Amino acid sequence: EEPVEVWSDRAAVLRQITSLLEYLNSVDRTSLHLMWADLGCGKTHTMGFIRHLCQTKYQNIYPLYTLVPNRVGSFLDQYKNIISSFNFDEIAEMTRKIIADNGESFLLSRILGGSEEFLKVIKAISLGSTDSGSVGRRWLSGATNLSKSELLLIGANKTIRTSDEALTVLQGLSRVVIHSQPNTRLLIMIDEFQRLHESSDKISSNVGTGLHTFYNAVP
Repeated sequence: EEPVEVWSDRAAVLRQITSLLEYLNSVDRTSLHLMWADLGCGKTHTMGFIRHLCQTKYQNIYPLYTLVPNRVGSFLDQYKNIISSFNFDEIAEMTRKIIADNGESFLLSRILGGSEEFLKVIKAISLGSTDSGSVGRRWLSGATNLSKSELLLIGANKTIRTSDEALTVLQGLSRVVIHSQPNTRLLIMIDEFQRLHESSDKISSNVGTGLHTFYNAVP
């Protein structure tokens, strides 16, 4: 398999990719783009190549690559997959910059949706000790096995348990990225989306509703 930074032939597809990234660079609103192709046609490699271009040429676009889980029970499972693609060291650096440039009240009200608990956790990974930062990352990742002492260390009352709680955190982290630098875009690429159609109607509806709500909430 070719490394993701290599693109061979398929000049028309390359033009489509370039056009997409130029478009994302030029607009200041949320957009949805579907990549459709038969099995084995190179969708995953294409997403990897897009991520490579974002990291090298279109550096104001912050790319995340994730999958629909093999076994998805709710949007919370999809959340965990998306969150795992964030670089928490970069999130910590972005958070420190937002606080330095705009103040903690801006972070709380404009970025984190007014959630004091979320503020404490993101401060734990950005400004806290090594131990609190490690626990904070586990909390953000959706871990449910945190002890009471660990929750106390990061100022949290409970772990993320519901799709609504997961949405609040995903929206907040996305705004951290978008507000970290002028004209920053967030690109979330979700692979293996057909797995949702292999799930029950209830599960696919729950995940679809979560993604739709996220899409509308982060313009």
